[in-house]
Amino acid sequence: MTFREFEDQLVDQTVNDSRNKSLAPFLGLTVKQLSKLSYGVSDERDKDGAVTHYVVTFHDDNPPKLLSKVKGLENGNMVILPPHVFG
Repeated sequence: MTFREFEDQLVDQTVNDSRNKSLAPFLGLTVKQLSKLSYGVSDERDKDGAVTHYVVTFHDDNPPKLLSKVKGLENGNMVILPPHVFG
């Protein structure tokens, strides 16, 4: 691994840690629990470009027992969160 690859990996980990710290309380999970789940985050915007809400979509490979602890889970794999979750 080159230094640049290591540096990129470290930045990615820092961003993920920060995102997990912001998301976990809204999802009713600890940061440790959330870090064990595979998910993606997308945003929905209004016509002016302002974020109206975020959608957290959990991937199919997550442990069902841990996924069942997620607060507000809809359709078995997603949660809609307010725009201030990352603010």
